[in-house]
Amino acid sequence: MVVFVISLVLLIIFSIFVVVGQVSSVNFIKKAFADNNVIVFGRKGRGKDLIFQTAINLRKKEYYSNLNYGGQYNFGSAKMLDLSPNDYTRLINNDIVVLDKEKYPYEHKDFYFSDGGIIFPSQYDTLLHKQYKTFPVAYALSRQLWNNNIHVNSQSLDRVWKALREQADYYIKCRRTIRLPFHLVVLYTTYEKYRSAEQELNPMPKHTFNKEQRRIYEQYVATNGKIENKFIIISKRNIHYDTRAYHKIIFGFPVSRKGAKVSPLSDDQK
Repeated sequence: MVVFVISLVLLIIFSIFVVVGQVSSVNFIKKAFADNNVIVFGRKGRGKDLIFQTAINLRKKEYYSNLNYGGQYNFGSAKMLDLSPNDYTRLINNDIVVLDKEKYPYEHKDFYFSDGGIIFPSQYDTLLHKQYKTFPVAYALSRQLWNNNIHVNSQSLDRVWKALREQADYYIKCRRTIRLPFHLVVLYTTYEKYRSAEQELNPMPKHTFNKEQRRIYEQYVATNGKIENKFIIISKRNIHYDTRAYHKIIFGFPVSRKGAKVSPLSDDQK
């Protein structure tokens, strides 16, 4: 009987922890993506696209992306945010060319770019500055131009074009994905400052009742920004993106859910 009671109490405590953590994470993701340009990073299979999927599912808004996450999806690319000829040089010299807003119908519609290390690779910095020289301007001014945000994910933060990663407002590192029968759990860390995200710093535990430790904690936050470990639970039925989307992009036909190749001449492709 005693063992049963203890087990029941522990189960209740664990359930409260899960519910509180999930609610906190849901509120954080909704607000972070609504208010900021967010960069999500982490190694393969750690949940980067799951964070995007969660944000899109929670916000229930029309969006643009190079990957279809379901919902009110529109295809999006960097070229669509070209503000030529208004690059930084023209802004510095106050030599702006007025553009037709109707050609940029992105009001209140965020952009989500998956695989930023491929489409905005830092090793091609010079080429990116030549071909997309106004994109950093659009990235920096997106809230003023369209009241929207531009989000990028990548396997590594330093693989993303420097002009973007240093201008982002929030950074999320995906640490691990836990697979359950009907759900996935993503463990992640949030950062307010680029340098902290770049160094992948760990959060410092709070010691509320210890004045000296509290002072150290407050100094740590003042120096490195707020850093928090969180988790989010997402139902598998709410995952709509193709985890092997580039198979179709590169080879011209998709891979089925079970991993078998779908023939280019299959009924799905006709």
